[in-house]
Amino acid sequence: MKAHTDCVPCVFRQVLRAARRITDDEEKLFAVLTHAMDLVRDRLRTGTPADLTTAALKAVTDYFGVNDLYADERRHTNRIMLQLEPELRKLIEYSRDPLRTALRLAAAANMIDFGITDDVDVNAALDKAMTIAFAIDHTDRLVEDLARSKKLLLLADNSGEIVADKLLLEAIGHKNAWVAVRGAALLNDATVADAEEVGLGTVARIISNGSDRLGTVLEDCSAAFKRCFNQADVILSKGQANFESLEHVDRDIYFIMTAKCELVARQLGVRLGDVVAARRDLIGAEAAS
Repeated sequence: MKAHTDCVPCVFRQVLRAARRITDDEEKLFAVLTHAMDLVRDRLRTGTPADLTTAALKAVTDYFGVNDLYADERRHTNRIMLQLEPELRKLIEYSRDPLRTALRLAAAANMIDFGITDDVDVNAALDKAMTIAFAIDHTDRLVEDLARSKKLLLLADNSGEIVADKLLLEAIGHKNAWVAVRGAALLNDATVADAEEVGLGTVARIISNGSDRLGTVLEDCSAAFKRCFNQADVILSKGQANFESLEHVDRDIYFIMTAKCELVARQLGVRLGDVVAARRDLIGAEAAS
């Protein structure tokens, strides 16, 4: 998914938010923005939105020498979601359709994203899960694919959110489930340490993708992760950055996410704020028929 002109101001708003976590000095903020412009310039016409954001945010970490800007937020959202986990598990277990409920929860929890806002309301995101319907709903096909799959891979997105992913994997109950996290955190991306903290290892084998780029940029991932990705016959992809980097990849990928920007919403054919459980090759098929 190529970046749009509308992505540019969005990217630099993220840079300013990140930089202002460290300083209010206008001269330093201008210096960071200038550095970000230099890093982004060559990617404007060819990169995905996630590519632009990755390059721009690295300007902040480069300039200030800070490697993990959102470490406190990652711990905080993990802790909140772990506290809510018993209640959420009961909600899934006692629902009419546990798998569909777990999917809705995992999609709504995708709003736990400090790339969109620094004011993340975890409870509001979870409340939304109980009231929404999928704007794109390919869950029936997903159930069929899971029944005959030999290897399931979930591509995780954010900290906190991964507790909902854990509950989703529990509901699926696949015998050969894997979950992939980032090699390092740029925003509040889930890492191996986060996955271990919330107990994802009890429901799946954890693997790092070996990359610190937002999304899943296969050419930048480790050989071990690429083997895992290629062997999986069903892939659950969480979040916008993974959608942006994988929507062109010819695999059986299901995008489980909230549409958090107008560009992604238009690409999916949904409204801003809608949640989807969309199989890659079926996106747009209903409208076309």
